[in-house]
Formats: sequence, structure tokens, C-alpha cells
Amino acid sequence: MTEPKTIKPKQIPRVLTVARKTGDVPFFCGPPGCGKSQITAQWARGQANGEDFGFGFESLYLTDLDPTDLRGMPFPDRETQTVEWFSSGLLPLEGNDAFPEAGLLLLDDYPQALPAMQAAARQIILDRRIGGKALKPGWICCLCGNRDEDRAATHRMPSHVVSALNIFQIDPQDVDGWIAYAKSQQFAVEVIAFLKFRPKLLHAFDPKSKEKQYPCYRAWERVSRGLQAEIPQELELAHVEAALGLAAASEFVAFLRTWRTLPNISLILTDPEHAEVPGQGQESAIYATALALARRCDEINFKAILTYANRLPIEFADLLKNDCVEHYKELPVEPEFMEWNKAHLQRAWL
Repeated sequence: MTEPKTIKPKQIPRVLTVARKTGDVPFFCGPPGCGKSQITAQWARGQANGEDFGFGFESLYLTDLDPTDLRGMPFPDRETQTVEWFSSGLLPLEGNDAFPEAGLLLLDDYPQALPAMQAAARQIILDRRIGGKALKPGWICCLCGNRDEDRAATHRMPSHVVSALNIFQIDPQDVDGWIAYAKSQQFAVEVIAFLKFRPKLLHAFDPKSKEKQYPCYRAWERVSRGLQAEIPQELELAHVEAALGLAAASEFVAFLRTWRTLPNISLILTDPEHAEVPGQGQESAIYATALALARRCDEINFKAILTYANRLPIEFADLLKNDCVEHYKELPVEPEFMEWNKAHLQRAWL
């Protein structure tokens, strides 16, 4: 059986950019905690920065609402003997000046919504209108939610709604994309270093596990905030376990202990030919040392770092080189680096 095609979380903005042109309704479906809703919101904020007249974003958790919150309330017109509707103020409908003329409406947790709530939302999805009023022409709609196998209290989606959606299955294992985001948000360097070393723990959701918590994007963000808030070390394991579950927390806290006993980075930069190099069997320490050095790479330190890199196993020297290029963008044009890289490539072929 052919596996369904998936996309990475970092590709969600591209899908939304296309949807803004076509008017199609994408549904981002994936396991809990892989950044679907957060990335969607970030895309909308990015659109707002480039619009002269504003670009709105409205996120509605359908599990928190009743059908009347979308459809509005009926009221009788005694003269015409008909029923009219007071429209919902939550939606960017025509005539609602609280919203700009363009934007993104996110119907979140759609599969988890009760069937009555799914039914109320389907007119927005199928016809771009509800309660007798249309969405503003510049607005697009998208859905986010979990899969049936995630045991996230989902309900079966109506087949005629499914047929109106472009359904994108999200693969949460996107370490490079997440690390780029983590660096831009200045996450704790220990978290970034660990996930470069153990990328499979970026998102390790198992619906059959008895543990309540599991590693995922938002859990690692909480761990980062805790480290930056300087959790007391006697509470460290408990705090990390509260976010990640025991198995991942134990491994991460062990990594933290290694991180805190790394060779002195300042000493390496001062005397790279004689500074300590972690020995055989200490791969996590070598990895962490390389990442810590890369963060110090600049026009002053790069020569010492390259000298130290020559003393590392080839795979870690390569990692250090790549991270240094990322931190010091001018490094590839430094004459000393070009000479070192030539020798490094020859070394790699030996």
C-alpha cells in the first residue's frame, strides 16, 4: 500500500500562500503538538506586515463553541411573518467593520468538534457564507486538526465536507525547520544542541503510550522557557518530565549534565592546540562542544575554532564547520577558511 504524501510543518506557509490565490480550503491534519496552528498564525501575521490595509487573523476553536456562535441567533419579524438572523460577531462577514477586508479564518480542532458544530461550520467551508451573510471577499479559510489514530477525541467528518478540502498530512519530523525557528526565537541553546544530537525526540507522540506527556514542538518550547528561567537543579528533572514525559526527560537531563561539564570554551579559543578534547565514547560531549564553539564563531575566533576542529573526529569537524558557517556568514570567503576546508575535504577522503 502506498504511504500518503506528507508535508513538513515549514511548508504550511507555502500552502497558505497558494490558497490565498486560489480560494481553496486547506486542512492541515497531523499529530498533536506539531505546530500546525502556530505556524498558520505566524503566516497570517507575516501577511499583515506586507499589507497596506491590514490582513486579519481569526482563530476559532470549534470545540469551545456552540452552533449559534457561528450561525447567529434567529429572531422573528412579525410584519413579514419570517425569521431573520442576528449574525455572529466572531466571523469576518460582510458588513462587520471589526475585521479588515482580507485575512485568514482558522477553524481549529475541526475533527474534534461535535457533529452539530461541524455541520454549522460546513456552510462556511462549502459556500463561504453562514446565517444569510457571506465572508468578506478577501478572506480565506483553513482547518487544523488531529487524525483519528491520535486518540484525540475526533469525530467522523462529513464526506461532502472532506471532498471540499485540500487535506495535507503533516510529518512532524522536521528538525532543520524547527531548529531554524528555535534560533530565531532565541530558544535555550541546550535544547537546540540536544535535538541536533537526538532529532527523533523532536516529536515522539505514541497514542498507545501510557505516559501522559510526550516530546513535541510546544513541549520543547516550555522546556526552553524553564531553562532560561533558571529552574533550580533539584527541580530540573521534575520540570522537564512534566513537559516531555519520563523517558525523554531522563535522556535530556543526562545530556544537560554532560553539557555542564564541557571543556572550557574560552580556554579552547585561547589554546586550541592543547585544550581538552572529549575522549572516545563521549560523543554527546564532543557534539555539545562543537555546537558551543560554533556559537562563538566570528571574525576573531574562527581561526582558533578551525585549529581545534582538526583534532576532532571527521564527522564532528564537519558538523562544527557547517554550524560555524551558519553563525558567521562571511566565513566561506575568509582565505584561512578556504585553505582549511580544502585540507578538511582531503582528510575526509582518507
